[in-house]
Amino acid sequence: MSEFDFIRYANISEATNDAVAKTEQNSDRKRIAARRFRLKLAPATFTICAFLLSGSAVAQQRDVRSWTAAFLQAYANADSVTVLHSVDEATTVYGSDAAEVFHGQSGVKSMLANDARLWGGKAHIGEMKDISIAQAGDIATIFFNASFAVGDQPSVPVRFCIVWKRSKIGWNLVQSSSAVVTEGQSARAILLKNNH
Repeated sequence: MSEFDFIRYANISEATNDAVAKTEQNSDRKRIAARRFRLKLAPATFTICAFLLSGSAVAQQRDVRSWTAAFLQAYANADSVTVLHSVDEATTVYGSDAAEVFHGQSGVKSMLANDARLWGGKAHIGEMKDISIAQAGDIATIFFNASFAVGDQPSVPVRFCIVWKRSKIGWNLVQSSSAVVTEGQSARAILLKNNH
């Protein structure tokens, strides 16, 4: 190898090393830039996912709420076809009287028939208030207060506690409990009366 060839080889080798180093530097820069981009993108992705998930949860809660309102309206109207559509043999319903505990379709049908005769087609359940909805998977609970009246009689406040299970047809009633609640008889109200 001549001196000229050696110098040329050294220059080529040095140029190759420089090119490899620049490629590695560019590659490192690209990796760092990609990592920074992912870090910047992560909060946005999290926010978008949270937004989408919350939208889905809100839609499901509206679904439970509207299903419950329709169910109660059907019950007040003695619409046994609509009511029993959401009831199966695993359903348990507690009425406002301690003796009212009904199981399955036949029990709920009996309870509805008794209430319909008692109310004579004049029952009215008011707007749901103080609503609390919790949902995990296919199970949803909804607790709320609503006024209840029959004909011209004064309305009474009723607290409803309902557990639903999602099914192919919508929501199946798992458990329901309703009770007439007091007004002005909270511990705080009684203590205030006793202190005066």
